[in-house]
Amino acid sequence: MTKFVVLYKLKKRKGMTADSIKNHVEHLRNLSKNRTLFLCGLLKGYGAMLIIEAKTQKEAESYIKQDPLIVQENYGYTIHELKEANEDNNFLL
Repeated sequence: MTKFVVLYKLKKRKGMTADSIKNHVEHLRNLSKNRTLFLCGLLKGYGAMLIIEAKTQKEAESYIKQDPLIVQENYGYTIHELKEANEDNNFLL
């Protein structure tokens, strides 16, 4: 599986309710339960970030497009394939 970094950027607050936030969290729980969500969190002063594990970028994007905050267009997003650097690959040297 490949990891993809997804950056969420706030587009509009209008229409964002407590229920839409709860639905977003439920979406994240489902991704986590299915072992698709590797990591997520807020980026101070920016928005949020998720790391998704998927076979392709198209598959990763399909998960993101199901997020209620994306469906309602409260957030926009960009997806970037992560080339992980670690001891096993000599930090991509």
